Amino acid sequence: MSASKHRQKSLKEHGQNRRSGPKRKLFVSLGILAALAIIVVLLLVVRSGRETERKSAAPGITPRAQEPNTQRLIGNWVRTDGRYIIAVRSVNPEGQVDAAYFNPRPINVSRAEAVVKGKTARLFIELRDEGYPGSTYTLEYDSTNDALVGVYFQAVQQQSYNVIFVRLK
Repeated sequence: MSASKHRQKSLKEHGQNRRSGPKRKLFVSLGILAALAIIVVLLLVVRSGRETERKSAAPGITPRAQEPNTQRLIGNWVRTDGRYIIAVRSVNPEGQVDAAYFNPRPINVSRAEAVVKGKTARLFIELRDEGYPGSTYTLEYDSTNDALVGVYFQAVQQQSYNVIFVRLK
């Protein structure tokens, strides 16, 4: 008798046939049932989350389509390419902004305004100080990245630069 057949005979005698043992069938069945139960639970969780999202939004508006808010501009923002900081302290309903600018020392902000254009909150800042005779920032709030993205116009050099500010936390 070959070693393979001898082993199969030995397994059968001890009730351990790998291919058709009742324990193996039971474990496979339980595994399949457990996998199905997990899939059903995951589907219910996803469905429940979508229902909650729909109920929390105003009728006919999904949360992502809600009107932009200039209040999201409030905070301290640092430019990604340096130590330049914009501190937006408040935005009133008329769009007037109480803001400060630092490089790293304070630079006079002569004008700061916030508006909503289309689906975007925008911030405009004009600087009037030594070395900053009318330099401006024109920035848009990027809600996906919680960032201010736009253009810095350097008045002395008459050049524009693409800039990004991220919120200081």
